Amino acid sequence: MIGETLTLQSLSKRFGRTVAVEDVSFNIAPGEFVSVLGPSGSGKTTLLTMIAGFEAPSSGQISIGGRDVTAAAPNRRNIGMVFQKYALFPHMTVHQNVAFPLRMRRFDRPAIKDRVRRILDLVQLVGFDDRYPNQLSGGQQQRVAVARALVCEPPVLLMDEPLGALDKNLREAMQLEIKRIQSKLGATVVYVTHDQDEAMTLSDRVAVMSGGTLVQLGSPVEIYHRPQSPFVAQFVGKMNFVDGECQRDEAGTCHIRISDSITVAASSPSSDGADRLQQGQRVKLAVRPESLSFAQPDSATAIPGHIDAEIFVGAFRLYLVRLATIGQPIVQIQLPASTSVGPFRRGESVGLHAAKEDFHVFAAPEA
Repeated sequence: MIGETLTLQSLSKRFGRTVAVEDVSFNIAPGEFVSVLGPSGSGKTTLLTMIAGFEAPSSGQISIGGRDVTAAAPNRRNIGMVFQKYALFPHMTVHQNVAFPLRMRRFDRPAIKDRVRRILDLVQLVGFDDRYPNQLSGGQQQRVAVARALVCEPPVLLMDEPLGALDKNLREAMQLEIKRIQSKLGATVVYVTHDQDEAMTLSDRVAVMSGGTLVQLGSPVEIYHRPQSPFVAQFVGKMNFVDGECQRDEAGTCHIRISDSITVAASSPSSDGADRLQQGQRVKLAVRPESLSFAQPDSATAIPGHIDAEIFVGAFRLYLVRLATIGQPIVQIQLPASTSVGPFRRGESVGLHAAKEDFHVFAAPEA
């Protein structure tokens, strides 16, 4: 394993009055793959450039393997980096591109030859040594960039949207390739992306950022199934939101009124009872499209609505249903294409159902 611990402690960055990153702290274990996920302007790339040493933090500390590198120059941190644009030297062959960091570190020729051979074998580019970047496909160029970043066996590998320029099929193939290489070497990876599927596929943990702050850090399963805020719930995967009002919150269950006659039971957002919702408090009731199913409209536990649209999306069917609840929101229901449900007519009355544990309850923002 080549990876070392990476620790960020109260890291912040300001550009004049603009706060790009605000008080971010987390610890990444040796060999762990952590994706920093967020929309444009969330601070994820600024965070990466501070770890790399290209930007100096306004405050806070960065440590690699227990060593404080906050003030160290980029070339003193021994960090590997892969960019979205690959940044390969067009006048150099594959071998020369990969060997470049070793030459800068004054490795002798036999050591360079041996290391380049081993890393090209790892990224499955044996036999491509004498080709130039313009003779390679996008995926092959990206693998050369990964090989060059890893050839010096850095304790931390930083990747900034490295697959953003590739088409969908190639991007998905490269995700698996990167994960294979990382797992084999045991590299510590910080991977910046705005693509939620990419983050969920690759990562041991996902750090979700918004407005320069770290809003949730956890495994892909935790981030997806137990979002801690409406932002995370909406940004990671698809989520339906329904306005409601808390009737009572007790014994781990919230009873949420979503219309004059409909109350939904949901798991309480406060498992320890410390911050229970108050009676009459406005809330957002959230549920994933795949957690909803159809029920008889007159069922006691069903949420009534009517069909707005039915869409075939290959592996699944997507139904848009307008609910007969506060504000009459349109929600999505996602069912496997093989499910023998419907077809429905536009305007047809239906009922929707989900298990208590599939509902998430968030306090509504104050007006």
